[in-house]
Amino acid sequence: MILRSLLMFALIMGMSGLYFACSWLVTRLLSRAGLPVDDMECMLLTVAIGVLFLLTAMLAVIPLMEG
Repeated sequence: MILRSLLMFALIMGMSGLYFACSWLVTRLLSRAGLPVDDMECMLLTVAIGVLFLLTAMLAVIPLMEG
């Protein structure tokens, strides 16, 4: 049971890290394309996308933990 919980925790953290990296990459690509994106907007966009995908990952994992 503890191993399963640790596995689910690692899955959620891995997915959230992947999505944070993807959102950071999107903001960097936008800034390289010449769009005026400052650091605060990059940070807010990264946090917003990361939180949304973290919630998505948690919703995907909840049925696995129940069964």
